[in-house]
Amino acid sequence: MLVVSGSAVVMIGFVNGYGINTAAAYGVTAQLWSYIQMPAMALGAAASAMAAQNIGAGKWDRVSAITRSGIMANIALTGFWWW
Repeated sequence: MLVVSGSAVVMIGFVNGYGINTAAAYGVTAQLWSYIQMPAMALGAAASAMAAQNIGAGKWDRVSAITRSGIMANIALTGFWWW
């Protein structure tokens, strides 16, 4: 997280050098990107937690089904955003 936050600060520094309109456009774009990215990240975290619970319980047969469902849900969700 330290590297990601540091690179974000450097990037904003570069963008600010181009003026207030560019900085505002970058802020709007970053906000939109986070809204698009948020559902996919939430689904990934949920699938990861469910898989970890089943691995801990020794129910390996469920892990592949959870993984498949998570991937398909993410493809459906992110595909929706592109159309």
